[in-house]
Amino acid sequence: MTYELFDPQLVRTGASLCTLCGGKVMNGLNCTCCSMAMWLYRATQGRVKTTGCHVRDLTNDCTGGTNLRQMTVIADHYGVTGYRLYQPIDFDTLVGLIKTGRYGAILDLSYSTIAGGPYDRFHDSFFGNHAVYISGPYTSTTLRVGDPGAGDYASIPISLLKTAAGRLDLGGGIRLGYGKAYALLTPIDPATATTTYKAVITAPSSSPLRLYYAPDGAKDGAVTTATYTVTRSKVAGLWWYRIGGTGGNRGKYFKPNRYTHITVI
Repeated sequence: MTYELFDPQLVRTGASLCTLCGGKVMNGLNCTCCSMAMWLYRATQGRVKTTGCHVRDLTNDCTGGTNLRQMTVIADHYGVTGYRLYQPIDFDTLVGLIKTGRYGAILDLSYSTIAGGPYDRFHDSFFGNHAVYISGPYTSTTLRVGDPGAGDYASIPISLLKTAAGRLDLGGGIRLGYGKAYALLTPIDPATATTTYKAVITAPSSSPLRLYYAPDGAKDGAVTTATYTVTRSKVAGLWWYRIGGTGGNRGKYFKPNRYTHITVI
């Protein structure tokens, strides 16, 4: 099951400064730690709900940014097992794992690729290395990304993330290289007992049942009259149903409306 929270590194209305290390304000340096807070929530299936500021405090690191190897120590601190640190991994292999819907990952990248574009959350003022948390797929060409510099999750093109990951600065003018990535992958989500349901949709054309590529993802069609065999999962507190069978809508998701009748098979 996908457990998801969002933890911003920047101070927003009602938020407090992350003041550590004798009074140093650490917010601007906490992208990896905030990504780790999101990662931990997924990796522990909601058991560990913390903040990037607390993660930073646990590192005892008061200088500059943090790195993925430090985050493995935090994972061990919370008793997380089965995770994988990749330095590097083939980017497409990483995306393939994420697209199964059973993993999240922290991805290191260079913000110079993103700065100045529609996904820039630092207003064209930051161009260095950065870390983001990837929750899962959004569409076939985008991923659902928690950028700590933003205010919530967003859909970001896989092609842009691939370029940004490859331009990660390793120091001394050396870039990681296109097609590679530094990433910390969560343990695989535990398998759950699956209950199969029958969904019967009889909706008027004015109120069709919307279909989605992924839970809380992009819209991917609609139906008015149909009968499906489905399974369900809870994402961000809402039940989503996934269409099975062999038809054209196989694998798509929906939230039932009042014209949807669901029974256990």
